[in-house]
Amino acid sequence: QKERPHTLLLPVCQRSVTLRDLLPGMSDLLSFFGARERVITGSNAASRFIRDFESQYGSSPPFIESSFHEACVRARESSKFLLVYLHSNIHQDTEIFCRNTLSSWSDELGSSFLLWGGSVEFSEPWAVMNEVLKPAAFPFLAVLMTKPGGGEVCVDRIEGLIDARSMTRRLLVLRESHRAQMAEVQSRQAERLESVNLRSEQDEEFERVLAADRQREQERLERQQEADDAKSQAELEAALEMSLKLDKEASLKRKRDGLAAEPAPGPETTKLRLQLPNGSKLDRRFNASVTLQEVRNFIDVYLGDNELSIESYSLSTNFPRRVYNEDAISLREAGLHPQSVLYVQDLDA
Repeated sequence: QKERPHTLLLPVCQRSVTLRDLLPGMSDLLSFFGARERVITGSNAASRFIRDFESQYGSSPPFIESSFHEACVRARESSKFLLVYLHSNIHQDTEIFCRNTLSSWSDELGSSFLLWGGSVEFSEPWAVMNEVLKPAAFPFLAVLMTKPGGGEVCVDRIEGLIDARSMTRRLLVLRESHRAQMAEVQSRQAERLESVNLRSEQDEEFERVLAADRQREQERLERQQEADDAKSQAELEAALEMSLKLDKEASLKRKRDGLAAEPAPGPETTKLRLQLPNGSKLDRRFNASVTLQEVRNFIDVYLGDNELSIESYSLSTNFPRRVYNEDAISLREAGLHPQSVLYVQDLDA
């Protein structure tokens, strides 16, 4: 079989190809090549091809289980050649080629070549055959290489039956002849990867700094909110304290204004000695008919005027022991007339 050198640009490697892309009447040609399930595409078609290959020939070389487009991308990213095998079940040399030639795939080839295969009975391999590679004979192999500027170029085609030794030698010679171009591809790929990694590191650093800034801003806002809340609470407490103070002053004024003048001694006058918690004593005369509330009002005014902080207290006598809980009874009814000693007990002490 005469070899033909080719340098073919492959723009269609940039996308997957389906039956919709083919010319009218293509289904008849598919039938001629023994098409069975033409709707299977992409990695599903690759998986089916590998499964059928292993079922018919016992084992398979390391075909990439992906679509043709994905195989081009993987070859580009790994800086390797892509060896494309188009399989035709009906060709007379197919079985010999698969059993004797492809089965000789070695690790040495695997270090520089990725292998993608597809049966032309499926739509994508058929489209690759018809629109991209256009083989003149089967079995068919094509070697694709990524160009330094991007895209794929066909650098060799093997058309017709070839033995394993010749195929291996030819591919290794091809590898050596394109070593400089592949080195440039690898260098550019490394530069792109370094650029991507650098950009990724810069993005990560930016995100880290941004997250730190957001955290600091969040903490600042939280501190500000805490300070505002504390200020509002202090203002509320101060307002409440002022309100209570004003209410107390107003209450004391009402009680002071409501107190009757101290009456003169007489049969209707009760003399009380008030024993305060701080030990001081107050002597005061009251009309025997006034209630204990009048006595409390007097005590409250005295405590307020003298800034004695007693908010809650009880009134009691010692002999006999009695605690007065009813402020509506008169001094006479309370048994305090004509004179008594009342103890003022601080209930909060």
